[in-house]
This record gives sequence, C-alpha cells and structure tokens, in this order.
Amino acid sequence: MTEFVNRVFENESIILDGNSFVDCVMKNCEVRYSGGEMPALAGNDFMDCRFELHGAANRTLAFLRGFIREGGVMRDIVLEQLGVKDGSEP
Repeated sequence: MTEFVNRVFENESIILDGNSFVDCVMKNCEVRYSGGEMPALAGNDFMDCRFELHGAANRTLAFLRGFIREGGVMRDIVLEQLGVKDGSEP
C-alpha cells in the first residue's frame, strides 16, 4: 500500500485501490476505484473531483442498482446493507 500524507493532487488521475490518503487535497482530479483492496482515507478534501467506478466496483454497483429497481425485499436488503432505514442517510 502506498501512503500519501499531506499531499496536494491537482488535475491528476488518482487510483484509490490499495492506497492510503491522509490529510490530502485533491483538486479537479479523476478519482478511480476498481474494486480492489479498500483504500484508507482520512481527513482528505476533494474539490471539483470526478469519481469513477471501474471493473468489479462498477459491476457491483450495477448489480445493486438492479435490486433497488426490482423493489420489494431485494431493495430492502440492499438498503439495509448500506445502512439506510426509513429514508435516512447511510
């Protein structure tokens, strides 16, 4: 795991998978997660960034969206896993 501490990223493509970002600033960056090792994130500022999911992360999101669209008990299971209850925020 690469650790970035107190670093400023500007106009860059940042790969989250398997990396650690502590007290960093990301300005106008493309922030990507592909479903690999979870990143460690603490105290960061994301300013005008674009977040993109790729690979396994994108497929997982599509899978969960399908359950939410289906409704009923499957929707409830997904929302429960996200920590959403009765319209509250996760």
